[in-house]
Amino acid sequence: MSDFSRVNYAGLITYKTNWWYTAKWDPQKDGQIEPYTKKINNPVFAKVDFISVAAYFELTDKDTNTVEDLVSALQSTLIFNRQQNVLNELYNLSTRWQKPVFFGELGFPRRNKAAVHPWNPLPSDIINDQEQANCFQAYKEVFEMVNWNLGFSIFAIGKIDENKNYYPSDQSIRVINSWYK
Repeated sequence: MSDFSRVNYAGLITYKTNWWYTAKWDPQKDGQIEPYTKKINNPVFAKVDFISVAAYFELTDKDTNTVEDLVSALQSTLIFNRQQNVLNELYNLSTRWQKPVFFGELGFPRRNKAAVHPWNPLPSDIINDQEQANCFQAYKEVFEMVNWNLGFSIFAIGKIDENKNYYPSDQSIRVINSWYK
């Protein structure tokens, strides 16, 4: 990013990075720390006003989860027993660059296993509006009040048919509307 952007654009500038994963077990051997270290030290973050993250973190290996399960998983992921601390890693990213973090994409499919692979629009054939809402509620409980979180945008894409998997369910809309009140 050059000074050209700043000279010709008066608004805030961001860079969106994708989600990542780390694992507690033998991180050096399995190569999990190096990609995270490269990501957190990306020099482009010095040039932006805030950091955007596409927040498709893999949290659990269960078909359905309680909000409490998901809140806990944001601090120690269950999938493959990675024990990734998503909250801490995002805090470290914010602290490293002294910039707030914005969830440039926050979305979960309206399906069972929404927290297993949130980036997958069809992780299961079973529609589960409540699982999607529980995912949003967990993110709300963990991130709504931290001072380095700038907010979120909801990811919803798809044609208008029965496969609108990322469109927020009625339950999810209630959770989303309750944020930052």
